[in-house]
Amino acid sequence: MESLKVKIQSGVSWSAVNVVVNQVFNIALIVFLTNYLSAATFGLFAMVAVLVQFLTVFQDVGLNASLIQKSDVNELQKSTVFWINISISAVAALGLFFSANLISRFYNTPELVEISKLLSISFLFNGLYSTHFALATKDCRFKELAIIDIIATIFSGLGSVYLAIVGHGVFALVWRVILLKAITFMLINLVIRWLPRFVFSVKAIREMFNFGLNYSFVRIFGHFATKMDEVLLGKFSSSSDLGLYSNAFKFVLMPLTLLKGQIVKVIFPVFSGIKGDLNKIKEVSLRISAILALIGFTLIFWIILIAPEVVEILLPEDWQGVSSIIRLLSIYSLFEISIFPGAILLAIGKSSIYMRLMITTKSILLAFMYIGVLKFGMVGMVIGMIGASAISFIPYVYVSGREINLKVREVLKVNFIPLAVTLFAAVSSYFLLESGSSFIVDSSLQRVILKSMLYLSIALSLFYNFQPFALKQIINLKR
Repeated sequence: MESLKVKIQSGVSWSAVNVVVNQVFNIALIVFLTNYLSAATFGLFAMVAVLVQFLTVFQDVGLNASLIQKSDVNELQKSTVFWINISISAVAALGLFFSANLISRFYNTPELVEISKLLSISFLFNGLYSTHFALATKDCRFKELAIIDIIATIFSGLGSVYLAIVGHGVFALVWRVILLKAITFMLINLVIRWLPRFVFSVKAIREMFNFGLNYSFVRIFGHFATKMDEVLLGKFSSSSDLGLYSNAFKFVLMPLTLLKGQIVKVIFPVFSGIKGDLNKIKEVSLRISAILALIGFTLIFWIILIAPEVVEILLPEDWQGVSSIIRLLSIYSLFEISIFPGAILLAIGKSSIYMRLMITTKSILLAFMYIGVLKFGMVGMVIGMIGASAISFIPYVYVSGREINLKVREVLKVNFIPLAVTLFAAVSSYFLLESGSSFIVDSSLQRVILKSMLYLSIALSLFYNFQPFALKQIINLKR
């Protein structure tokens, strides 16, 4: 059997490849599509997409996570989970299809009827491959999963480009989702050679339901709370604001959350396999937190530093207002990037604790977002998100750490130096360039290059000289 270090190293490596390739492609795709689709068009799609994402989370009911978390799973249990997934996916597809008119009336936007009905197709593919995906994750087959994800992302994106060029508007975005699911379904069934049996037994998976239902509730409530930003903007603001916000989110939070999400996807099955060794889980958690802090904080402050120039270079004139939202979302992500309470609590079977933690923290987030958007619109909502995340940071760390004897001060310690170094590098670069760059550079591209070189030079030299815990963990990851 592969060692714990080999599993984590392989999983993190392939997950990193997946994140880098997909995000470079996705950002390039968004930049290209903004030349053919307006912010309002992206906003129309986002109005329905948030509901699709919510139903995608809902249709899981936690049984796939149970397959990963449970040590011994037999064929009867696998097949039963598969048929449950198929059934729920069909119900979700029908629910979205027949709710199309209600969605349209909620947003007072007639165009959403056809969009909603077409997107319902995507749920059928989810049910057909979600069990295969869970089994591959359980077996730590991260290489195959990364390759499948990359291929599906690229080919569905190319299909979207073609449809946008020939003038299909918002349906270029709709068909991309359907193509992504369809390609993933075909590839995962080619790679993961498992066929369900025509058997079904609720009794066989009864013990999985307690974990699964708690996990499912956590995911549904958590996703509902975090995606209410788009619902609130769609309802109380305009489709243009929602389009700007959703693409700012993709520029900033999608790369960062996918980086973190891919690593969590690796450590959840690994932690589940060693859930009896809490000291090992604590050791690995600190190491992963240090790595996420170093990489995440470096990326976040780099994005904050160069956002205005990058937006000016890449996006059309009517998209220029997105740079301030990108910067605010980057600040929000500072409190999210280096902690992963769900992976810890769910892996050791503490789903009920995680459920209570999520209800508390996400309720705070919902309240802050609602007040922010009503009082100050899109900017106020994002500022509310920042405040809620700052308040929730310590409870996240304390509650999850308590179960593995991980102290809050230990987590703060491995986060402090990366935060201090990157903040100092960003502030220094900004003031140095603002005081004299007008005499040195005369274009946005030159400013991006100069800012990036100066920022990274200061940050890397400080990391090297201080030799923080985080940098040692990255070096030791290969040893």
